[in-house]
Amino acid sequence: MIAKKVAEETLATIRNNKNIIAEEERKKISDMGEFIKLVDQLKKDIEVLSDAYEK
Repeated sequence: MIAKKVAEETLATIRNNKNIIAEEERKKISDMGEFIKLVDQLKKDIEVLSDAYEK
């Protein structure tokens, strides 16, 4: 019974801790990171094309 109570309290602490990132949130962060990389690459591509067009 004590172990069950401790487990419940531990789970409640984890759920309520804003510093713990859930798996779904990690995936969103990862996806956002990939999106940012894509946007950065597109910016570089546009700069290259713009430079080529100006010549």
